[in-house]
Formats: sequence, C-alpha cells, structure tokens
Amino acid sequence: MTHATRTRPLWHSLRLATIYQLWAAYQRARHQPDAAQSAGAVAARILSSSRKALLGDWRLATVTIRQTEGVLSDWLRGHDPKLTREEFRGR
Repeated sequence: MTHATRTRPLWHSLRLATIYQLWAAYQRARHQPDAAQSAGAVAARILSSSRKALLGDWRLATVTIRQTEGVLSDWLRGHDPKLTREEFRGR
C-alpha cells in the first residue's frame, strides 16, 4: 500500500472539515455581519474539529465503551465499536 493510499482517508476528512468550517463561517457572516471571522479563526476551527475526530477514534481504540459508566448495555447491541490499535494506526 502506498503512502498516498494510506493517507487518503485523512486527507478526505481534512477536506470535509475545511469545507464544513468555510461554509459555517460564510453562513455566520451572511446572517450576522458582526460575527465575521478571520482566516486564522476558521483555520483554528478546522484544526479543532480534526483533533476532535482523531481523539474520538483514539477513544475507540483505548476505551471499552460498553464498560463506561452511564452507558446502558441495551444501547450497544450487536457490533462492538472498539478499534484495535492497528486499526487506529491504519486510519
């Protein structure tokens, strides 16, 4: 597997985060002109949402959600959402 093939999902996620944050900034500026954001603020939101997604995957690789306090076992029937560390590295 080539480097480009392995990193394709990461670039796809980054592109989606970028498009979403640009659209959200456009809509905020359009509907609330005083809420316009700088390019740096939009970039910070892109990085924040990307980190949040990465941490979510990391939690799946390191935490057994079925044993988390406050989660009813009836909510999690079927497929176990846990990732192995190899699956996490693969993503």
